[in-house]
Amino acid sequence: QMSNQATSRSAVFAGLGGVGMGLASTLYMMNVPPSVYVQLGLASAAGAVAGQQIAERVGPTQLPQAVAGFHSLVGLAAASTAIGDFMTHDFSKLDGFHASSIYAGA
Repeated sequence: QMSNQATSRSAVFAGLGGVGMGLASTLYMMNVPPSVYVQLGLASAAGAVAGQQIAERVGPTQLPQAVAGFHSLVGLAAASTAIGDFMTHDFSKLDGFHASSIYAGA
């Protein structure tokens, strides 16, 4: 329960566990060459370094700045995903939904 100071830390750990299980099951079910896992690892490390740099510059009382900083990372991730999707698929064979999602992400 996040509203209670005594139990809020356990809620954070439960959320981290859920995200970790989701990532682990996704990586387990992917059927890709090992080089893709290396790319994912490198991109994750770069994101972790960028996130750490932003977190070190923003104090606990600067919540709007923290939100803005991490939203910029989300925008970068969306644009990178759209560009990667565009590069790996034949654009002439994409339906309207996928083409518009690539456009919206980039």
